Amino acid sequence: MSRLTAMPQLTRTSLSFLFLFAALLSAAGCGEEEDVSPNFEDRIPPGFEFEVAERVLKLGESTTFTGNLTQGEERLRAETVVLEADPYPFSNDYSELESVETDGAGGFEFEASPDANTAYRVTAGEISQTTSEERFVYVDPRTKLETEPAGNGTRFTTVFTHPEERSIQGSNVFSYAATVANAEATGKLNFIQFDRVEQTRPGLSKASIVLPFAEEEVQYATCFGYTPDSGLGAPNATCSQTSIKAEGG
Repeated sequence: MSRLTAMPQLTRTSLSFLFLFAALLSAAGCGEEEDVSPNFEDRIPPGFEFEVAERVLKLGESTTFTGNLTQGEERLRAETVVLEADPYPFSNDYSELESVETDGAGGFEFEASPDANTAYRVTAGEISQTTSEERFVYVDPRTKLETEPAGNGTRFTTVFTHPEERSIQGSNVFSYAATVANAEATGKLNFIQFDRVEQTRPGLSKASIVLPFAEEEVQYATCFGYTPDSGLGAPNATCSQTSIKAEGG
């Protein structure tokens, strides 16, 4: 009686051990096969190194983008890379500007001359729709200073040239001035006031200030804060309301 009850227990134990041993062998075999897969490197997604030389430009200037297309430690050569642009208001509506093939070291280079603040990226569509991080370039309007006598003083007018489709109406102009003697003695110009930019026609705006000095008696400088909706100027630019460094100071 005791032998009849012991035999089934031994059989169940043996079967459980065999199933466990087989499962361990199967798991070990799968892991080893994956480790030696010849396609392991192919599963690493391509990626970009992507940099811009100058982030803040004057209207009409250009900047250079450089980078490399990589896959793991390998640099991919003879692959098509595309430069794309998304101008302010950065609606993520990128358009293609130019395409090149990577060189023997996986490198590439582009040049662009934006007329407004623009986000750039590069893509490699023929590989796997690989996309780089964005790089932003900011564009300042071109400015020139005009002077003319005004009563017993001088009128200083800053003239702004910008794209016709963009307005800087209402932007701030901060004025700084000191007599030539004070500028040379202290090395700084004091904040005088700020004024609003007025657009005179599409693509041209002005701001003026009258100082009670002859032009040759005073040193004058400006700083600009463009309205956010203009799509121009670096967003983190600031202007002092105390003083700035004088020319040659």
